[in-house]
Amino acid sequence: MTRQMTTYESFRSASVQNRHLLRQEELILEVTEALSEAMIRQGISKAELARRLGKTKGFVSQILAGGRNLTLRTIADVADTLECQVRVQVLSQTDAKSMEIGKILMMTQPTSMPTWGAIPTRFAAVQRMPRGLGQGVGSYVEVAA
Repeated sequence: MTRQMTTYESFRSASVQNRHLLRQEELILEVTEALSEAMIRQGISKAELARRLGKTKGFVSQILAGGRNLTLRTIADVADTLECQVRVQVLSQTDAKSMEIGKILMMTQPTSMPTWGAIPTRFAAVQRMPRGLGQGVGSYVEVAA
């Protein structure tokens, strides 16, 4: 039985440019979800984060929605304001697939680890898109309090 490609897989494999765009969006999603999760875990609102950063609530909304270009400095500033650290690890395709399989297995087993959605709060993202086993370089972002 032949498996049909998903829309994601078709778009990704259509061109190198498409693959690059998807990797960019995946990283933006991973970082913004990690920062949002840290805010939720600490009970900090967008307005409070904006106040602590000395920025507007609109600025915070834009960076968390991925609408503003997130520089590494901005990410570091937000994480520091949340009293967190950001760690980034670049993985090979094989390692990213192994981590994805491990994540799927972990989510199917009972755990006492606190979660946000189905993701342990310590871990922000492991190749969030696609949900299946994707190709290319994966990334891992962890925000730790």
